[in-house]
Amino acid sequence: MGVKELNYGERKDAFSNSGSYKIEPLTEGLIIYPRVAIKSDKEAIVNDGIDTAIITANVAEDMAIVFTVFDTAYSVDTVDGVGDLEVTITAIGEIIVSVDAEKFGSSTVIIEGVETIA
Repeated sequence: MGVKELNYGERKDAFSNSGSYKIEPLTEGLIIYPRVAIKSDKEAIVNDGIDTAIITANVAEDMAIVFTVFDTAYSVDTVDGVGDLEVTITAIGEIIVSVDAEKFGSSTVIIEGVETIA
């Protein structure tokens, strides 16, 4: 679903209510943005610095989004509303990856860095 503007007096069921939304109040109405979605292709990766996870963010329009990993920001331009980031790790523990997509909000995914994958 794309960005939906509701004017004062319009019914709330004028848009699909599945998913998560960010709402921006206007003087006379609302703009409703579908919140950025983020996912990883793996729940865990080996901490060898070679194994990778692909983090994918989806937004309703093409724009620059910012992934943050270990306090380092990576700007990615989306194509057809999709932006990807490849991550690796050399230690055991959590990799917390967040994405900020301005008006579409932010979201986070966690991947585990492990010695071996069973």
